[in-house]
Amino acid sequence: MTRKINEILDGMSQIDFDMIASRDPAFFGRRVLGLIIKPFHEEWLKTYMNNNLVCIVAPTGFGKSQIMAILLPIWMCMYNKNKEVLIVSNTMSQSTTILGRIKDTILSNEMLQCLVPEKREKKWSQTEIHLRTGCKIYCKPNTEDVSSYHANLEICDEIAKYRDHNVFFNYTMTRVNAKKGKLIAITTFDNELDLAHKLIGKEGILRGFVSKIYKAINEKGESIFPEIFSLERLNNFKKGMGSLAFEKQYLSSTLSVEDALFPSELVVKCFNEQIGFQMKEGEFTFMGCDFALGRGTTADYSVFVVVENVGRLTLIRRIERYKGMPITFQKERIRELYNIFKCRRIYFDSSSMGESFVQELRQESLPITPCDFSYKNRNDYLINLLRYIDEGRLVIPRKFEDVKCITMGDILRKELASFMVTETPSGMVAYKSTGRHDDIVMALALAIKSASSQKKFIDTFFAE
Repeated sequence: MTRKINEILDGMSQIDFDMIASRDPAFFGRRVLGLIIKPFHEEWLKTYMNNNLVCIVAPTGFGKSQIMAILLPIWMCMYNKNKEVLIVSNTMSQSTTILGRIKDTILSNEMLQCLVPEKREKKWSQTEIHLRTGCKIYCKPNTEDVSSYHANLEICDEIAKYRDHNVFFNYTMTRVNAKKGKLIAITTFDNELDLAHKLIGKEGILRGFVSKIYKAINEKGESIFPEIFSLERLNNFKKGMGSLAFEKQYLSSTLSVEDALFPSELVVKCFNEQIGFQMKEGEFTFMGCDFALGRGTTADYSVFVVVENVGRLTLIRRIERYKGMPITFQKERIRELYNIFKCRRIYFDSSSMGESFVQELRQESLPITPCDFSYKNRNDYLINLLRYIDEGRLVIPRKFEDVKCITMGDILRKELASFMVTETPSGMVAYKSTGRHDDIVMALALAIKSASSQKKFIDTFFAE
């Protein structure tokens, strides 16, 4: 036994000790489990006590699983009867790892032996344990199979890694409804499209979540967990792993990177949550197209972006993204979008399509313009897009009810965040995407380039 009762009680009677510990999980963690409980850990636990749906985003290694997925279930099962706890991870192996840590914690603690049932070997398995208080702890992956469980407490570990978001919202998240229980989602950010980003901010509030986001370094430039992560150690991490990874892993941010071409704090200011995509003719509409000819899982996407100049602003009216489509489909989709929006100009990358493609569409009176994607021109298109974002002239629709708008906007946001300012071996400035795809950004850059050449503007701002 690594934790003895006398050491835990430290002179207190069992009755007095339990009176405090049963009401204070932070006290329980310090005294029973011997954990370092920092003020931010206490805030996590208080947030759990006061809310039913909670999302905690914190740096890796700062105790999310230890406090919320191990301490909290043990504390609940210690001082309650017949409660059920469900632990969910992206995969079963991740869930069973946490359950294994709970077992080890119980078995190595003299005070917690009261939880161990008789004939433990028959009541404990790799995926569930039954305790002497009548409480049960299960572990499952984030799949539809989770629907057979109903919990008083549900811990969703590392939700940023969950691949199937629909399963989470339709099945996993509802496991606490029947018993009026609590759900706690814990994670470190992975990317701007991960599940965690759907549980924070306005979108999280609309879903009923209370979210807390923590950085390893506070506003005073101090480590919030110096016992384990000194400032010197954190700075060494940053040097070794680079700004992008450090921002994500230790500053709980996928938004701000020193070398980002499109600073996400500027991109976010372009969001308009009052409007969604619109499929209707506009007076000054323009289209940008980034075509793809490949097939298969590694192929790029064909993207069509329609924008409209309204006053000094340029609104994104439509984003469409297709993979593995033949040239005939892409050609037909240009015609259809042109007929809907009556676009004044259509810009596209001339390197992706031949002269016959251009001539055929021009014969149909489509205002199509091939654009040279040389190194210099590509940079110019991106800088022009940056200018629109920096000046607040680009409007990105983010109406929550418009699923297509949110989905395409999320991908655009991720692609923008992946562009970095670098240098070529010869010392020239280059704008390089570190992501798998940049198709929406390039189509948008072409659409903005087309729109920026429009001389006549409406004198009134848009009203939706």
